Amino acid sequence: MDQHFVRNGLFEWDDGFLLEALDRNFQNFKSDCELGKTPLVYDYINPKRDDFERYANVAKKNGYTVVLATMNPISVDESVERNMHDVPHKVVRSIINRWEPIAPVSGQRKWEK
Repeated sequence: MDQHFVRNGLFEWDDGFLLEALDRNFQNFKSDCELGKTPLVYDYINPKRDDFERYANVAKKNGYTVVLATMNPISVDESVERNMHDVPHKVVRSIINRWEPIAPVSGQRKWEK
């Protein structure tokens, strides 16, 4: 996803471009699945189940085995300190507040067709 925000080799966040970037990312994913590229690794902040389920459904439809990985939640302050793109505290807090775990415990969940 970051590649949609890189200009002249530098990451430049643009709120006004976010929805288009999200759509481009998903369209690229669908295209890669239809072409049978392997392996496919798509990484983005998908705090809600609906955010990543559409990716999993497209992958399964195209014969892929889907593995979703998650992490143990960390504090807002630690997330702000660690992020590479100077995401503001209020944005990080909003993302964490919307977070829906993909499994009862941190780890991996494998979906097969």
